[in-house]
Amino acid sequence: PKFVQENSIPSFGNFRDIAEHYYYSPEEFSTMRDLNSFSKFDSVKLFFNNENYEKALNLISTIEDGENQILFFKALIYFKMNQFQEADKIFSTLLDSKTTVNDEILWYSLLNNLACGEICKLKLKKQLEELSSNSNFTYYKQVQEIKIKLNY
Repeated sequence: PKFVQENSIPSFGNFRDIAEHYYYSPEEFSTMRDLNSFSKFDSVKLFFNNENYEKALNLISTIEDGENQILFFKALIYFKMNQFQEADKIFSTLLDSKTTVNDEILWYSLLNNLACGEICKLKLKKQLEELSSNSNFTYYKQVQEIKIKLNY
């Protein structure tokens, strides 16, 4: 993962650039099950790691398991494909389920709304307000930096 240095707030051309700057590829995206085979989800992760998002999306869509990890990963694929509305639907589903809400989902939902731009501006402002008031939030410092960058 990329780490932002103390007091280092780079300048960017647009909201998508800011979101990409703070985007961390979730760790352990691909793990082998044995020497000769991969699960479907592992194959999805490999496609994702190789930036072949179309293949990753096609394959993950064939996985019947509606497990939250699969849904979260599907939202990340949509994000990387600039399909922010589709990603937002999944993030909203995960956030509404209450049992799955964690800092990772909140963070990537915020980045998705940031990259989405003007269409998602109101939702982004609400998220920034909520998350910047929680000093225990894992990405609290990054939220503060984004607020400064956006003059919110």
